Amino acid sequence: MYDLLRAASNLRAYLPLVQYILTTTIENIAEADSYLMNLKSILSSDVSSEASKYSVDIEKVTSEIEAQLAGDFAVEADSANTTYFNVDQLSNIEGAANHSDLMNTLSTLNNLFTTTTLAGKTDTLGLAFDKINTSLITLVGQLQNSTDVLTNPLVKELIDTLMGNDEYGRYCYNKYKDLVQGLFGQSFDSAWECVDKEYERLEYLKVTLAFIVDILAFDYEDVSSQAEICNLLTSDDNLNSCVAALAKYYNDLFAATADKVAQVFQFATDEAAASENRILICFELVNIEGSVTAVEEISDDLTTCSISGPRGLAEGIYEMNRLLLAFGLVCLLQVSTGCHRSREQLNYTSTLVP
Repeated sequence: MYDLLRAASNLRAYLPLVQYILTTTIENIAEADSYLMNLKSILSSDVSSEASKYSVDIEKVTSEIEAQLAGDFAVEADSANTTYFNVDQLSNIEGAANHSDLMNTLSTLNNLFTTTTLAGKTDTLGLAFDKINTSLITLVGQLQNSTDVLTNPLVKELIDTLMGNDEYGRYCYNKYKDLVQGLFGQSFDSAWECVDKEYERLEYLKVTLAFIVDILAFDYEDVSSQAEICNLLTSDDNLNSCVAALAKYYNDLFAATADKVAQVFQFATDEAAASENRILICFELVNIEGSVTAVEEISDDLTTCSISGPRGLAEGIYEMNRLLLAFGLVCLLQVSTGCHRSREQLNYTSTLVP
């Protein structure tokens, strides 16, 4: 009878503890479930949304480059056409033996800048610029798919600390949950540094291409005035020699102009490929920094917290060094022999603290 009463009394005494354990366990399960669902949401929606913003920025500047090139070459086409028209209006040189050669050469110059002639090069450049975005989106998708919240070691360690550590579980979980959550979006947030840097480089490319296209006009801006000199000659022999010389020089000159036009597009296409690889390398390194280096640091701190709680080793060392520093400052205010003995004790003690 007494044993039964004692058992009933013990049960009544432990009921609040049992109730507390059950309540906290249920609360921890609900918290862990909510936390994991939130991490999944970050990976599936927030990251995808951020990746689309990367593409918008890159596409903006690459579209500007393509539009600028089209506009600049349209200006060159107008200038070349004006040059052809001006020379064609010179009546005296029409009688020169090589007049047709001269006009054919000027016609070749005209054709260098037409939309039809540049179509292939323009399409190739556009594809190279588009590939920057497609490769970037593909990489972001691969990084998303390679991250599984449920099997992530750091997430498992955090949830295990919450569920299995009665003494410091909740404290350590709440201390590090935001840091862990931040890692899942931090890599993609930090990747804006890669995008911004590449955006600036592409802006510089746009300016550079504009300067290169501008100097193409050096090849033909004096043609009208040079042909005018031949047109003023009255001797047929001199006129024929002058026109023949112009036709020959312009033929070689405009061949070089054609090479430069091709090089403008080749340079821009090569730079697009370089930009693609630079931004992919940057993204990979940012992801490694967030998923490896930072994870190791947080994992070590979380382990220390789960063992020692709020007065963990790191915090204990900090507090000891703070006390030693305070003691040393007091010692500096003293001039007695005792102070020297205190310094010796301080030096001895400090050797025990890392």
